[in-house]
Amino acid sequence: MIDSPINDMNTLKRHRPVFIICSGAIAEWLEFSAYLYLAPRLAQLFFPEQSPSAAMVSVFGLFAIAYVTRPLGGFLFGYLGDRYGRRLTLTLSVLIMAIATTGIGLLPIWHSIGLMAPALLLLCRVLQGVAIAGEFTNAAVFMIEQGRGNPCLAGSWANWGANLGVALGALVTALVSLPIMPDWAWRIPFLLSCVTSLLALVIRRRL
Repeated sequence: MIDSPINDMNTLKRHRPVFIICSGAIAEWLEFSAYLYLAPRLAQLFFPEQSPSAAMVSVFGLFAIAYVTRPLGGFLFGYLGDRYGRRLTLTLSVLIMAIATTGIGLLPIWHSIGLMAPALLLLCRVLQGVAIAGEFTNAAVFMIEQGRGNPCLAGSWANWGANLGVALGALVTALVSLPIMPDWAWRIPFLLSCVTSLLALVIRRRL
């Protein structure tokens, strides 16, 4: 039996939220994970006055800060999502992540502004932690609410998008770490957030 065009349209309409939510999750987790993959380079640029091992500890300390702030982000965006709707919070989380990640890509390094460099990096990581918690929590809840008949399967798509974003982050950072790339190439994954976040925002307007 051949499916009718009406059935095809209904199928596309039913799966559209999955694509929209996953696109934002991929973009945000790509941006979030880039910091981890570029940790050795960031240690050299933002903590050059420390020994290599101490610099790595400092960089991973800032990485951990984002996880410390995630409960705050989950609580804040969960409250906003319940009060004002998931669409608003999903848009807001993408915007905050874009600002924080682009900020890392534009940050002056230690040799330019001294201690202000790691301080600003810390601020960006705090914002990233808040945004990623808001994204993941609200994306999963939104998909569960939309998942008629199989909410558990629907909610799992948020995790799928996050894992794909982490994998793409590894690919992008591997490319910019090649020996032929210029010294400033470490900024590229962070600056790409302008493009990926803009695409995610455009797509999410269709929610």
